[in-house]
Amino acid sequence: MFQAARRICEASPYLRRECNITQARIEFPQTGAVIQAIGSDYASAAGANPVVSSFDELWAYTSERSRRLWDEMVPSPVRRVSCRLVTTYAGFSNESVLLEELHKRSSAQPLVGPDLRAGDGLLCFWSHVPIAPWQTSAWLEDMKRSLRPAQYLRMIENRFVTTESSFIDMAWWDACVDPGARLLLADRSLPVWVGVDASVKRDSTAIVASTWDRVANKVRLVAHRIFQPTHADPLDFEATIENTLIEMRARFRVRAAYYDPYQMQSTAQRLLKRGLPMIEFAQSPNHLTEASQNLFELIKGHNLIAYSDDQIRLAVQRAIAVETPRGWRLAKEKQAHKIDVVVALAMSALGAVQGGIGHMPWGKISDEVLRKFSVPSCPAAFLQPGYVNRVRY
Repeated sequence: MFQAARRICEASPYLRRECNITQARIEFPQTGAVIQAIGSDYASAAGANPVVSSFDELWAYTSERSRRLWDEMVPSPVRRVSCRLVTTYAGFSNESVLLEELHKRSSAQPLVGPDLRAGDGLLCFWSHVPIAPWQTSAWLEDMKRSLRPAQYLRMIENRFVTTESSFIDMAWWDACVDPGARLLLADRSLPVWVGVDASVKRDSTAIVASTWDRVANKVRLVAHRIFQPTHADPLDFEATIENTLIEMRARFRVRAAYYDPYQMQSTAQRLLKRGLPMIEFAQSPNHLTEASQNLFELIKGHNLIAYSDDQIRLAVQRAIAVETPRGWRLAKEKQAHKIDVVVALAMSALGAVQGGIGHMPWGKISDEVLRKFSVPSCPAAFLQPGYVNRVRY
């Protein structure tokens, strides 16, 4: 907003002569007026005695630090005119608390014009109808295609939404299902990337193999297995996960198997000794966000080819997207819902995209795997200890 004010002053012959512009301050010597850009530092903003305090995108003011800044910039009682100006669209329910409070307070005031309310020290214009001249029907349709439904409601229709929304439109998933595709039994020449989402007692355990279809330039679902442990019959990792992965290596050309070390560290060590390229994929917010976003884009763009399977479709239907400060990630609405196969698919698909189109496989990998799978003629600069750079399996 300061940059916009600065450009206005620089573009106007009258204002340009009357003001002094620095990096974060515009002064008007004749009147003593000042436009000052301030950071989110409530302590330095204390005692500012402003005429107008302008807050942009108040929906993102969710921290205690930002709330204190809002409090410090309260309108000055010693000025004849003093106010706070807010320009924003809607935020997230129970997260954008400050904006929600202002919206509820303004909604209780009488209408004085179309979508305009006044009273209780507030003047609020809040519209759900696009009013800018560039918000054409074609633009709105493009936004519907580009944004998830909840984000369209928030950013375009200016409505508060929850941080959770359906992961994808099921029509997108159905469009990715090829009626003629089947679970592939074996192809020793086919490179696959495997994702493993493991659980001992409560959640299901899923193993998914995907490949990069160079003809279609799409990710193709190759095979999957789902195991459901119980408290009475917990999962035997050696009898299920290890044997399944070893069996997959015998049936396909496994390029990498991504796993969460929280449950599978000892299993991965045993599989490494047996020659499987195991790569750590800790289910941290960063990793889950990247894998979730990749899978979302594949499905939405119809760049995933899947075979028909009722269990996978139900898991996709039950998956939700949770908005976080770092982005959004896969989650489930209820504890009883099982979406582990979707998580495993996200891991597998990310590996297929990054490895299949010629990018480096990524993630933490042991020095033992580097020694076992690296080609002797590979330049030493490409072998970084602890990580895969351009190693080919």
